Amino acid sequence: QKSRTRAKAPNTAYSRRHKVSLQGLQHGDSCWAIIEKVQHPLRRFKFWNVVALARKRQDLPKVSDGQRVVQGYLCITNQNIENKHDERLFFRAPDNTSVSQPLELSGTVRQHYEELIADYQERHRDAVQKRRKKGSPDEPLGREPAFSRFITQRTKKDEPKLKDGDLVYATLKRKGMGVEVDFIVPVSVPRVGYRRTIGELLHPDDLSACQDIEHLCPACRTFGWVHPSGKDDSQAAVAYAGRVRFTHACRRPGNGDSGSFSATLSILSTPKPTTTRFYLRPKQGKPRDGLPDSQVNYDADSQILRGRKFYRHHGDQLSEQEYKSPDGRKSDQNRTVHDVQPSGTEFEFTVDFENLAPIELGALLWSLEMEGWHHRIGYAKPLGFGSVIIQVTELEIMNPNSRYQSLVTDGWENVLSSKERWIDEFKTAMAGRYGTEFYKLPNVRDLQALLSDTPPLPVHYPRSTKEPQPEGRNYEWFVGNKRSGRNSGPR
Repeated sequence: QKSRTRAKAPNTAYSRRHKVSLQGLQHGDSCWAIIEKVQHPLRRFKFWNVVALARKRQDLPKVSDGQRVVQGYLCITNQNIENKHDERLFFRAPDNTSVSQPLELSGTVRQHYEELIADYQERHRDAVQKRRKKGSPDEPLGREPAFSRFITQRTKKDEPKLKDGDLVYATLKRKGMGVEVDFIVPVSVPRVGYRRTIGELLHPDDLSACQDIEHLCPACRTFGWVHPSGKDDSQAAVAYAGRVRFTHACRRPGNGDSGSFSATLSILSTPKPTTTRFYLRPKQGKPRDGLPDSQVNYDADSQILRGRKFYRHHGDQLSEQEYKSPDGRKSDQNRTVHDVQPSGTEFEFTVDFENLAPIELGALLWSLEMEGWHHRIGYAKPLGFGSVIIQVTELEIMNPNSRYQSLVTDGWENVLSSKERWIDEFKTAMAGRYGTEFYKLPNVRDLQALLSDTPPLPVHYPRSTKEPQPEGRNYEWFVGNKRSGRNSGPR
């Protein structure tokens, strides 16, 4: 493969360095090598470059000045990056005295490694199966890189992901007068799991799951609850049945019969959790500029998750430039949707509820109508699809006394005129509970900002260019953002 770094730095020691052949050698083979230090032309570090490689020491050529002979193990992770040009040799330098004895791996370190590999394999499972139909996933296919070795091997659930002799990268940490293994990973630039769980990152008063059936929030009381720990104590209540059911929404007859269309959508992006400032906020106060990455990550005690995920309302008119794939171009990364309904199409559905207290019914009614703000329903919400306004047009409750005391009436009563009264009861209860006006509650203000008819703003994924890119290269913005803080300094 051609090296982009070489192209940017011609006539340097790096660009002229010798490339050895790996023919006849396999991952994990014990080898002898001649190595020499080379200065990286674009970054301020030196690295050991292998200039000769052999199974036996006597098969190596003569050593030149500035070179040394080492014994090590060959680590081959496949052509897993498009412009990758090197594999790795694991060796111990004679002057390396940081660890004099083998280190034990704790059960926790092993477990985290197994979980990491299993996660890698699960994320790429469908893509690997698709590649197997065309060729080996361990080899590049056209411009598509190969998959890393650890993704395609030992994929069965009962297979251990870590065996004696495996080559891994380890991070060490101080322990008393010595060191211990903090974690191990399969590649030099890995995805590493954080120690704090999602539950530990949630704001305890806003987002944590209810723990006790005697202290359920309005949402759990209305839609149902299951004990988060899954406890099997036969004497304790571990679930609460929901009291609300939704039917399918059906298009109203004669409404939206014409105007539906098909569209090949732009490539949808994926979450970028490593851009931690998108997902975290301080426990106290507002986010601050200039903090180093070490203080804004998922293991930092001062940080919590910002909140629930929302797709902002894009406005009444969507821009085809933003949601359509250029020239209708199709790929294995985008989707084509059919029978998309035009703006203004109306649907009907029914919400069945039972045994709701007046305040709970008011909460349900407000949550449905939500001041005329927009619910976000269905597919392609990041591109602006699925903005829906819900109106309660009928409201009926069954009066048990009327039903069972009369042979004439069925007990159903139209109570639409009481809708606003129940909504007001809910608002009054919330204002009294939290000590502020309903519309000044932080979560209500957030909903209004996200889902109301705000001024038409350009809502799209972060990108490095003003106009959308046909290839959907949204990752370039995130790469550039990371590089701007390469040394984890203030940003």
